Amino acid sequence: MQSKISAEKDISIDFYCKKIFETLKEIVEKELSKKQTFAVRVKRQGNHIFTSIDIERKIGFLINKFFGNKVNLTKPDKTIFIEIKNNDVWIYTNKIIGLGGLPAGVEGNIICLIRNEKKYFDDDIKAGLNMLVRGAKLYVILIGTKITQNDINFCQKNFRKYDPNIQNKISKIECSNLHIAEFRNELIKKINSTKAKAILLGIKINELDDFCNSAKLLSNRNISIERIPIFTPNLSYEL
Repeated sequence: MQSKISAEKDISIDFYCKKIFETLKEIVEKELSKKQTFAVRVKRQGNHIFTSIDIERKIGFLINKFFGNKVNLTKPDKTIFIEIKNNDVWIYTNKIIGLGGLPAGVEGNIICLIRNEKKYFDDDIKAGLNMLVRGAKLYVILIGTKITQNDINFCQKNFRKYDPNIQNKISKIECSNLHIAEFRNELIKKINSTKAKAILLGIKINELDDFCNSAKLLSNRNISIERIPIFTPNLSYEL
């Protein structure tokens, strides 16, 4: 929730905190039960006659006075965050921890191959998350035999926290009845339709021989797949 409050040099801290508290009441009534303890954490930017600690103490006093909740600075049941930047104030109680790194998509599109086998699945997911941090926009392809909707849903669940629209970027290639050339052609279609700059796999060092043999089979001078780089970020964790 954002609120715009005048914060000129001559404004009193009491008046300023009352203005914040008017907005804060709705949040406290909705998210703080009577028996819960709380803490107020303030971050501030700009020129003000008060400090962040001044605001924390005053807002904490007002919540305790009007709602009766007790302050607990070490292990509160609920933390109320207030960010002040010049004349703007943001108030919230929940933080969503992201991956960090670069914004998704700034480094282009990548095909993330997820091998639909238990022994590979976690490694391929890990590789995908590593590339999200580096600014890639992932298009996920599940590859394997008899891929079910449950498999797709489980894959979505792993990525949705970091990409809310991932359900629109997941497809599948079932390999059970496909010749290697047919699989290669299907992969080329996916690369072209997504304008992907690279392919991503979560292979480990002990899988390198099998990977190299598969890469040779996928190469064909009449098809440009050999010009697409294949990223294997998980290898660096084993060196």
